[in-house]
Amino acid sequence: MKLNKKLIALVMALTMFTANISFAEETFQQKQYKLPADVAETSYISSIVYLNDALYALVDGWDIYRLNKGEEEFSLYAKDTNKSELNYDKQISDIYTDGEKLYAFCAQSGEFFQVGENNGEIVCNNPVTLDLENHKETYEEDSGRERSYYHHPNDTMFYNGKLYAIYSI
Repeated sequence: MKLNKKLIALVMALTMFTANISFAEETFQQKQYKLPADVAETSYISSIVYLNDALYALVDGWDIYRLNKGEEEFSLYAKDTNKSELNYDKQISDIYTDGEKLYAFCAQSGEFFQVGENNGEIVCNNPVTLDLENHKETYEEDSGRERSYYHHPNDTMFYNGKLYAIYSI
């Protein structure tokens, strides 16, 4: 009798699961999506999120590209004007979404903010600066100059309005 109840429950669960699958709309098909031709061949996507029927991709830690439903090529959403080859403090480490808004985290500065866009540039809205002193590494260069940097987290997650980070140190 117990086996029959378990079997019936399993069949019902599978029926509901397959019913949900059959009605799910396929938003993005399995295919090769491309970055624009003006993006360097050595560029990389470090994180990607789905928001409002579009994929948002962080490219090279500086710029965010968007792929709208039905398109095959990403287009520039917003450029990071803080880009500096000498100073990576403001380089974006990851992007996130809560299902309504786009967010970003800069691991070196500890800044977490809501991403906005204005005239093709990234706008930092409502920034929150995290205390990363426990993750600071200081060393002395050959010239005797002291330098500091912050370790990047091994992994991060934005859930229920909170940013979680795992550090190995």
